[in-house]
Amino acid sequence: MTREEIEKPVSIAQDTCLRRHERTGFEAWFLHALRLIPDG
Repeated sequence: MTREEIEKPVSIAQDTCLRRHERTGFEAWFLHALRLIPDG
């Protein structure tokens, strides 16, 4: 495999992950995670 063949799917996966976070509300998830820290 060439370097491009390896890097391209990785960048696509990162873009998809970022879009998914935006769609589901990353800030809401982050605040929820912060609330879990003192409980844990």
